[in-house]
Amino acid sequence: MFSGLARRLRRFGLRTRVEPLLEQPPQELARRNGNEVGRPRLEPAHAHEVIARPVATRVALRLREPPQPAHAPTVGTSPDDEACLRGVPTRAARLPQVPTAQAKTLEYAAGVTRGGRVEAEGCEPLELGSHWQAEHLVLAGLVRCSITSLRYHAKRVGASVEASGDAYGTITKRESDGRYAFVDVSCEIDAEIAPPLGGEELRELLSKAERDCFIAASMTISPRYRWTINGGPVR
Repeated sequence: MFSGLARRLRRFGLRTRVEPLLEQPPQELARRNGNEVGRPRLEPAHAHEVIARPVATRVALRLREPPQPAHAPTVGTSPDDEACLRGVPTRAARLPQVPTAQAKTLEYAAGVTRGGRVEAEGCEPLELGSHWQAEHLVLAGLVRCSITSLRYHAKRVGASVEASGDAYGTITKRESDGRYAFVDVSCEIDAEIAPPLGGEELRELLSKAERDCFIAASMTISPRYRWTINGGPVR
């Protein structure tokens, strides 16, 4: 090591002192004394062991990544480069889709004969006189539907219902479009509910009955309800 340094210094007219005691012996190659590297041998006492073949020297390659160009921080709700996500389904898209609940569909059909008889599928024909108007049938349908809705929600809380009712309607020209239509409708229901319900529970039941009447929901105006339950008015 130092001998090589001394030779380089002498090229520039410099000299260096060599300390023999600090000189390290040269690294001798495997060909010293005429010996060549070959398959290692086992001692007789270790003949049962296995020695791997010598590994040949190969050139190793190392890959490195150059530094990335600096850019302004863009930490936020979206990635730095949204383009990398194009064509790649998001995690939400890869998740199984939960089927949406389908709304129940109810279909009805009714007809009127030339003689004025009202018919409906699966029902006995009704012989209505000429004094029956279509508006009467709409109001009767509102009462019938409201009672049906009341019975449905009462059954869900373990109660039964016996009820009757009346409906009143006013038809005139509407100011909004100049067409004749119902401009005011009221519905009065007199019901017996067993077992009796009171307070907030009864008011909630009646509110659901008004909300879920299909005929009332189909009107362009909201009917005004008046309830009499078990002989007393409910306000």
